[in-house]
Amino acid sequence: MSDEIIYLSSEQPISVAISSVGFASKVGGQPFHFQDVRIASIDYIHAGIAGNGAIQIITTDIENPDVARNASITVTNIDTPSGDITIAGINAKGVAATEAITIIPGNTAYGNVAWATITSITLPAGVSALDTVKVGISDKLGLSVTIVSESNIIKKKVGNDDKSSEISGNVDLTYDTIDCAVISGHDDITIWTKERFV
Repeated sequence: MSDEIIYLSSEQPISVAISSVGFASKVGGQPFHFQDVRIASIDYIHAGIAGNGAIQIITTDIENPDVARNASITVTNIDTPSGDITIAGINAKGVAATEAITIIPGNTAYGNVAWATITSITLPAGVSALDTVKVGISDKLGLSVTIVSESNIIKKKVGNDDKSSEISGNVDLTYDTIDCAVISGHDDITIWTKERFV
């Protein structure tokens, strides 16, 4: 650490300590507030896309998630649909991303990327005209900072209730999300992270 003398006038020298940390950046330390969060819905992003036995890239009639959160894929099982549904867009950190979610015939599969904006949904050729695909929103909320340890998340509230006990076991360090298990609908969720240097 060194001191630098800054003269505001010829009569008033002030000593300012300059940290040896240099150009390290701080991340976290602030609350992330998710207001009026919608309940999970299997067709919030796109309802009833019919297959046609060929690859389809859907870019219209897409409803973006209410907050940055993961997507769900629900597919009927009339003609044994197969393959991956690929979602492209912008994640919670503002970075372009793609994610392939493998179809579970007659059931719902869940992605991991927290989507802020979705620009396209690609159906595989393994979905015939007899089956339909719904794209929805689920319960993992995305943070715009990198989480390197579960301990980086220090508090969670839903409305006025402290739900910090729900942090353990629900943090994804790969995708920087927290799984809220079941969002009741119109919840106000606040998550605090620990400030650290990177």
